[in-house]
Amino acid sequence: NGCINNDSTQFTVFASPNANINNAPQQLCANAGLVQLMPSQQGGSWYGAGMANPNSSVFDPLLAGTGTAQVVYLISNANCTNSDTVNIVVNALPTVTVSPNTIQQVCAGSTLPLTASGASSYQWLNNGSPISGANTATYAPSTAGSYSVVGVDGNGCSSTSSGVQVNVAPNPVVLQVNAPTVCQGTATAFTQTSVIGQGGL
Repeated sequence: NGCINNDSTQFTVFASPNANINNAPQQLCANAGLVQLMPSQQGGSWYGAGMANPNSSVFDPLLAGTGTAQVVYLISNANCTNSDTVNIVVNALPTVTVSPNTIQQVCAGSTLPLTASGASSYQWLNNGSPISGANTATYAPSTAGSYSVVGVDGNGCSSTSSGVQVNVAPNPVVLQVNAPTVCQGTATAFTQTSVIGQGGL
């Protein structure tokens, strides 16, 4: 019939707020400390494991616990709401031990082998100070002190073992014994004059 008709309507498209989280780490060690997450646009709320306060962007690995923590950032303006979600893996710390783990006694001039386990790489400490070149799983101390080891696992996470006390005992000092010349069959007295121990002739 050649008839034409039309209708029109008007739409208003509002801009959504930017919810992108810009600096979320992919993984952390459990002892990494607090992480300040940075969104593209401030003013939103935070939810998920490791987020203690919806108004704070601070992520706490200890609060999240080991495993995968899901963090959500939600932000709204007058018309629209937007969100971003990130997953942060919190890796457990290695359990580093030293064997033997009891007080050890060693004689002066001798060494005592200690063995570390539980990590991929090691740094031995004496009284809390690093020992130069002591970077293997075994170490044989010859001086007194409290020996511990820092172990790093495949994720780059580290922990320090408890200390093992090593005591070094001095060797006995044997002094020269002088005796007079005597005839066969005649008795003479010798005196034990060592500084340490009960020596004998």
